[in-house]
Amino acid sequence: MKKFKGIKRFVVATVIATSGVIGVVGAVGAANVEARSDIKDIMIEGKKVTIWESQEWAKVNGHWHFVKDYKVVKGWRYLDKYDGEDTPHWSYFDNNGRLYTGWHKMGKTEGEKVEHWSYFGPNGWLRTGWQQMGKGTNNPDGNTAKHVSYFGPNGWLRTGWQQMGKGTNNPDGNTAKHVSYFGPNGWLRTGMVTLGKSDGEKVTHKSYFGGNGWLVANKRFSVSGKTYTADSRGWVK
Repeated sequence: MKKFKGIKRFVVATVIATSGVIGVVGAVGAANVEARSDIKDIMIEGKKVTIWESQEWAKVNGHWHFVKDYKVVKGWRYLDKYDGEDTPHWSYFDNNGRLYTGWHKMGKTEGEKVEHWSYFGPNGWLRTGWQQMGKGTNNPDGNTAKHVSYFGPNGWLRTGWQQMGKGTNNPDGNTAKHVSYFGPNGWLRTGMVTLGKSDGEKVTHKSYFGGNGWLVANKRFSVSGKTYTADSRGWVK
């Protein structure tokens, strides 16, 4: 998102008619003084805002709004070079035209059929793919500890069991197919984890996930000098 820029104003000099300067305005003429027909006043959140161009960012009541063709943009918007953005991205503006930033539970209010969590950066860009979260981003549960989360191509926070692989990659860059588990808060689980009813499991069991979040299955492995066996389901014995 580009910050609101003060558009260059055309300076109109008020010429005081005194001896020797009468007719200066005529000399300057229309060639050097351009009328700004693109300046318009529009209402944003009940306030009159002067828009200097048909396309412009405006900050009102502490919130950013995007104006296109002198109208406040609302709902989902794909912003690209035609909107003055160097990097194309999705953003969301509420019914007041306020740009979403941070965590938002998207649902019927936003026109979504299925409720889900999405994260918008400080610049209002919808996050997708793997993201390093933590201090400054928080989490739906308010925890600020550093962690990794994954957002699908639609910006939905992934939770629970997920089949990963080609098209999703991994924090380590490996695209091989694998299974990972994300907690209810969207955190990628690593290490030895106990999964139970709160995780959607009918039977409480332990599973082990590598440092890259991959479930270990059909394998004997050692952790801190102890040897374990993971069956085909990834349940550790």
